Amino acid sequence: MSAAAAFQDQTLQNLWLYLPTAYDLERELCRMELRALFSEEWEWEAAGFGRLAENATVEVPVAFLSQRDIPVDRSPYLRQRIHVWKRAASPQALSAWLVEQKTDLDGFKFVYLKHPGIDLQYSEWISISRSLGEAIQGTPDMKNPRWELAFLPFQGEWFLGQYQRSRIEWRTHSLKPMNNSHSLKTAIARSMVNLAIGPDLTKSFVDPCCGVGTVVIAALGLGLDVKGFDINRLVACQAMDNLKAMGWPPVVSIGDVHQLGGHWDAAVLDLPYGLFTPVKPGQVEALIRRARQIARRVVFLAFEDLRAVIEAAEFRIVDHCLVTRGRLVRHVYLCV
Repeated sequence: MSAAAAFQDQTLQNLWLYLPTAYDLERELCRMELRALFSEEWEWEAAGFGRLAENATVEVPVAFLSQRDIPVDRSPYLRQRIHVWKRAASPQALSAWLVEQKTDLDGFKFVYLKHPGIDLQYSEWISISRSLGEAIQGTPDMKNPRWELAFLPFQGEWFLGQYQRSRIEWRTHSLKPMNNSHSLKTAIARSMVNLAIGPDLTKSFVDPCCGVGTVVIAALGLGLDVKGFDINRLVACQAMDNLKAMGWPPVVSIGDVHQLGGHWDAAVLDLPYGLFTPVKPGQVEALIRRARQIARRVVFLAFEDLRAVIEAAEFRIVDHCLVTRGRLVRHVYLCV
């Protein structure tokens, strides 16, 4: 039993309180990614990120509970969570439970969470944290805590547990030496990979038109078995330079998607849109048909509605959203 589990109310088993956050223009993508990571439909509805009716207001849930363990470093939209030790009707009941458990924690600290939609004023937090701290047998450590604890009111209950925050190390992926103006943002690239693979990090992954390697690097950062290809020799070499500069293995090769011989569990394909290079008639349709042959699950990014083309290639569209960057709007399709 882990040290944390020793203090947990055993009737809860594993329970986490997630606190998602997203910029306004990325709320649709945030909700779509949550549906991919928390993959049961009943989870979506209970948590508040199910599919919306057309023209409905897009909101990200303030918080949600799940027994699914998705680490906070996994998603750009799940940067903090509480591993729940106890849920109770009041802060006083939490204090009573800590006393009853004879909770012995040396080096603990309570973290004040300022999160949109959570109504907990700082003065109230100070009072409650003092009461909870007095119920713990141990010495607090405000500078170098071994235990970061948090408590929050949510849906008429109070939750107490171990606080976990993302270190957001994936932000360093944007520091690659070779970039171009139309590359995906680092956070969006990471989200695309999460959409493609869902909760399972053992899946194989390919980006068959990888450009300078933004999505490939995001997939490597998640620890996946990754391959990347690009037909353009110059661009593929830039991707190779990026991988080398950042200490990643050389998983990118020069290659034409129509000539690839492998098969992967998941893929992301950012379809050409003619911004810098003219798109030949039938080129996009051919790429989509080819994706059907090389991967079981594919995320397509497109600058127009391609639902009919995707379905004609015998894909089933599982989910869809729009992502806006400046004046550009991308359709994101999750397909199987």
